[in-house]
Amino acid sequence: MLIQKIYNKGSVKLNEDELLIKEDLFVVFDGATSLVKFINKKGETGGKLASKIDSNNIMTSQQLG
Repeated sequence: MLIQKIYNKGSVKLNEDELLIKEDLFVVFDGATSLVKFINKKGETGGKLASKIDSNNIMTSQQLG
């Protein structure tokens, strides 16, 4: 099966979304722009961190289950 992905940049500098593709699992995490203008040392916003954490949790639960 051929899987393609397209990321369209939103209105912020960093794309806060995460895309998880693993075997038959396809998930899009919408990292909504934070109300607080937090940016960590890696340049990640709160929205990016939230979508990344969710993606990592799903990936971990898939590996354990």
